[in-house]
Amino acid sequence: MDIDTAQSNTNRSVTKNLINSLDLDRRFLIVTYTDNNRSHIRRSIINKFGYVPKNITLLSYFQFLIRFCYRPFLKDIYRAKGIIWKMPEDWTRYKKGFYHYMTSHRYLYHNRIAKLCMQQCKDMIIARMEKYYDCFMFDEVQDLGGHDFNLIQSIIPNHIDCLFVGDFYQHTFDTSKEIDKLYKYVHVDEIHITDPKVFIKELIKPLTTDIDTFKKALNNMIKLNGQYIHMNALLK
Repeated sequence: MDIDTAQSNTNRSVTKNLINSLDLDRRFLIVTYTDNNRSHIRRSIINKFGYVPKNITLLSYFQFLIRFCYRPFLKDIYRAKGIIWKMPEDWTRYKKGFYHYMTSHRYLYHNRIAKLCMQQCKDMIIARMEKYYDCFMFDEVQDLGGHDFNLIQSIIPNHIDCLFVGDFYQHTFDTSKEIDKLYKYVHVDEIHITDPKVFIKELIKPLTTDIDTFKKALNNMIKLNGQYIHMNALLK
């Protein structure tokens, strides 16, 4: 598992690390938070190979959330007509079942789709990822917050390579902010984690039960290298 974190003026160079990791032999799933960065990565892939190889799947975060996580497992169960981008009313947080996640007209609340997938099908998402891909890459990881963070944290696969790239000084989006005191971690509240060490610690916490070994690895593996921090194979 590799994690690259950059300062804002080196974000492109760290994304270049992602592009340099690509080859024609392994099957790659690349997810990036925004459509703009998806276009940038696509151009970079074409610059490297001359085309977009069939072994590379490139999705924006919401494409990944809907196409890869929701539709294969929950589409026929929830039968949603679409997505509503307006924030849900506060009282809906206390609804149970379908109508915690969608309106009475069956439109999914955009900021609860990740929560739905995490609670209903995370193991199936992991199995699907490990079946069809050899490497999972996530760019713009600094924009993960709330239920999005929880979902990605919960579906990090154990049996394929992972690379997370982020610029923690350039946080832009949060699609699933929602105050929920039932959740343990601060990233679910209106507080966004901007400290790379804290963010990374939370992200990979489920991968280890030996907290002392984890802390030692975390402290030893973070190295300032010019203008960005490179964390290599924390938990090989």
